[in-house]
Amino acid sequence: KVHIFDTYVRAKDEHTMHFDVITDTKDSQKAAGYAKKWHLQ
Repeated sequence: KVHIFDTYVRAKDEHTMHFDVITDTKDSQKAAGYAKKWHLQ
C-alpha cells in the first residue's frame, strides 16, 4: 500500500515545480519533509 501526495515547490529560478511524493504511510508531515529535503539539494 502506498500513499501519494500532490506537491508543489518554488524552484530557485522562481518557477513552480510539481511532483508527487510517494510514501509507505499516510503521513503528510513525512511527505513534506521529503519534498523539502529534495528541494534543498
